Amino acid sequence: MEIQNLNLFPTLLRVVNDFVTPQECNDIINSVDRSTFFPNKYALVGESLSSHNPNSNILDHVEQSVPSCKNLKDRFNYALADYTDYQKINRVAVSNSWMNIQFPGSKLVKHGHPGSAISGILYLKADDKSNNIYFYNPNPYVLLMGIERYYTEYTFEHFFIKPVAGSLLLFPSWLLHGSNDEINESEERIMISINTTIL
Repeated sequence: MEIQNLNLFPTLLRVVNDFVTPQECNDIINSVDRSTFFPNKYALVGESLSSHNPNSNILDHVEQSVPSCKNLKDRFNYALADYTDYQKINRVAVSNSWMNIQFPGSKLVKHGHPGSAISGILYLKADDKSNNIYFYNPNPYVLLMGIERYYTEYTFEHFFIKPVAGSLLLFPSWLLHGSNDEINESEERIMISINTTIL
């Protein structure tokens, strides 16, 4: 008897540690004018600010305002090329980008990024009190599999990552993510999010 185990539909979530330096994180944060931000009613609940709009591109501002980050969009596109080459899928490039700032008591609702191929999150400020980010199993029937003896890549409902300043996450834009109702308790949890278009 021969048995084959096939992992049919894996989903790649990539974590790039130290994508930017601590100094670059601080310089980026200090370069933005928060008075131009507004409450984000789409994905954030509670006290928060965002520069998000369909045509926003905070990376353009960062490249012009922070000398050490004048090639930040190129860095993103290189990381995206490496991600797509690893999967052997079409290359993508950053199409828009925005900054989100969460304050204590806020949370990120479960959402995806329609109209984008690959999305990314670059954490600029996070600490032990920052809420985790959860990624949800795209299999809608995972909860019908019964009580599990052990959680495995086949049976878990979600997977979480503790945000770390300077780290970049890349994932398919359809992969739902949020804070799983965890409340942010850090003074500020700051990130840049990106969407992409296929080249």
